Amino acid sequence: MVKERKYYLLIVPLVLVMLSACTTDMDIRNDNDPNFKRALVTPEDIEGLIAGAFREYWFAVNGFYPGNGLSVIGDEKAANWGNWGMRDLITEPRKAWNNSPAYSYREFNEAPWYGNYHAISNVTDALICITEGLEIGDPGTTDTKRAIAFINFCRGLSYGYLGLFFDRGLILPEKSHTLDTMQEFSSYDDLVKRGIYYLLGCIEVCRRNDFTLPATWINGLTITNNDLAQICHSFIARYLVLKSRSNAEREAIDWNSVLSHIDNGITEDFSPEGDDNFWWHPVQFSSNWNGWFMASNRLLGPSDTSMNYLNWLHQSVDIRSKFIIHSSDRRVTGDLTGLTDGKWFYCRYANYAPSRFEYVRSYYRPKKFEYQYPEAYGPMPHLTMSEMDMLRAEAYLRGYGGGTKEEIAELINRTRVSSGEMGPLTGEESNLELWKWMCYEKRMETQMTGICFFDYRGWSDLMIGGEKVVHMPAGTPVHFPIPGKELELLMVDNYTFGGVGQPDTTPSFYEAGNIIDMEYIRKARDRIDRHSKLESPIPIKK
Repeated sequence: MVKERKYYLLIVPLVLVMLSACTTDMDIRNDNDPNFKRALVTPEDIEGLIAGAFREYWFAVNGFYPGNGLSVIGDEKAANWGNWGMRDLITEPRKAWNNSPAYSYREFNEAPWYGNYHAISNVTDALICITEGLEIGDPGTTDTKRAIAFINFCRGLSYGYLGLFFDRGLILPEKSHTLDTMQEFSSYDDLVKRGIYYLLGCIEVCRRNDFTLPATWINGLTITNNDLAQICHSFIARYLVLKSRSNAEREAIDWNSVLSHIDNGITEDFSPEGDDNFWWHPVQFSSNWNGWFMASNRLLGPSDTSMNYLNWLHQSVDIRSKFIIHSSDRRVTGDLTGLTDGKWFYCRYANYAPSRFEYVRSYYRPKKFEYQYPEAYGPMPHLTMSEMDMLRAEAYLRGYGGGTKEEIAELINRTRVSSGEMGPLTGEESNLELWKWMCYEKRMETQMTGICFFDYRGWSDLMIGGEKVVHMPAGTPVHFPIPGKELELLMVDNYTFGGVGQPDTTPSFYEAGNIIDMEYIRKARDRIDRHSKLESPIPIKK
């Protein structure tokens, strides 16, 4: 079985002249050939661009790049292999991200950048054609409105994710064939706002029109206009919270707005189906490769009922060793000895060579998604009810929505008791205990859905009663820079984030200018290298 992944190696959408047949037609139309435009661009062509946009977003955020790297730097998986930049990302103390265009694992921040912008460019080109009068489907149907809703949905997801991952980016023209010569970078906050703007636009179209998405647009799911609106509301709740780089930013969120979107959001997990061909989840799929990944002690450790985890946590990195977790969480272990398999983890130590052992030091290996291996079939959770429940619990913990401690406990207990078989919380616990169990439950239940790092950084400096709630390693970058390759093309100074001695919530290097020359991008368009990379399901360990 061979999986195909495509990455686009310059920011094609910056020029908006690559795939748009409408634009091309405006430039080279032969007025003596009235069928030229129809031959060049048809409603089916445009709908094809739209239909593939979510899949491009999917692999831009769930691919081996950046997914496995985010999983290890978010202390969800643990691995010391160089592949996908994992060894450099898991190093403690954390070091600055290598943003060189020549770095072997540069696709970690190239894939989400180029993949999301390519998705945006494709649907923007499609929208331009629609606004110029092209109709999708038969007259009298809502197919064109359905297309517009999905365009807004995909643009919203991609801009939102760019704002989560990068320190800044570009907001592309919405409905224009022309660009200004100079364009400023936009902040991560503005990227997220633009994403939410488009998601709200999708909701508005859904509110006014009845339709059902073709099952191939989001594989295996029957999604009506009402379903799509609910999904948008839940993504808005996610983006409003996860954009935060610190607890101060997280505290300043409009949590009443978050709660409103949760109230109008999903009522069941949003989990596209794997088909072992075009649709699969590289991060969930690869978690079952024996010898590749262990579970991070920082993910499982908070449920430890002995002092083993706390002792390990406070040891210096060079003397840490693997330890047994005595947990009442049946997802982690089968019994309190910690030596039997749990529902979601094997008690099985991988035989790492000493040189590969340094930052792993875990007895436990993930198996939650073993149903996806070796054939990549089944549900691939991406946006879950557990995530929404824990966002609501966090809002209550921060004093919004009028939620009581008993209601907070009930939200945590929904999975703590049913999945973990742990004793229920009562609401009599201290604020610190409720915070710790909320963070633990969210990280446990949403593992490998792509959000671990973003939650982790927002809680990294959270103190309750003078005690840290989560323990993110010192020096972790809170976001990542525009890819060095892109900066080189833009003739902008390289920069990066993270590293020893640098504040966790601020950049360690920041020399980049704030203006890019759009004319230079036009001239550099010949350097665009779109390539299709074939990769074996189990690549060589490096």
